[in-house]
Amino acid sequence: GSGWKRYYFNTLWNRWALDSDIEVDASRNHALLRPDRGIMITRRGDTPLVVAVVGRVLAVPHRAVQLGNENLQSLLATMQPGDTTLGRLALQRSDRVAGWRSSSDPAQADILSVWSGATWLSFFYNDSAAYWQRVGDSGSNRDEFVIRAGVPVFMQRRAANPNLDRIVTFPASLP
Repeated sequence: GSGWKRYYFNTLWNRWALDSDIEVDASRNHALLRPDRGIMITRRGDTPLVVAVVGRVLAVPHRAVQLGNENLQSLLATMQPGDTTLGRLALQRSDRVAGWRSSSDPAQADILSVWSGATWLSFFYNDSAAYWQRVGDSGSNRDEFVIRAGVPVFMQRRAANPNLDRIVTFPASLP
């Protein structure tokens, strides 16, 4: 789909529900949360929230499907168990993302947005300088910008070609 699904735990019904559900709708307790999609949690309570993610670390590259049409953004999970950098993700490489659009002009380039903990920061690969640059910066090399473990990214493709492979291959988590 091309929209947000907002789930919450309904304490009266004692089950998970979509924000549009009514009491007779089916329970969402077993709704599939795809591992290649990013998940954002809004905490409404005053106490800390601890979330445990259970699974195994991938020894092979993680592949995700980038959805959406031209200029739409897809929220993706990088599936990295530790911190990584823009340079290590290297999404401009053809073996990572087919047809990644690099440019010295961010208006012409594909964009990767990363949550900083306070705001979304947008980056593009400047092919003239051969490094990642933050949108609005005056040319600083951001290859070493750290993407914290567990932080999803937004990917915005400028030219969506329906015949183009829409697979994003993130680097393997283990050497």
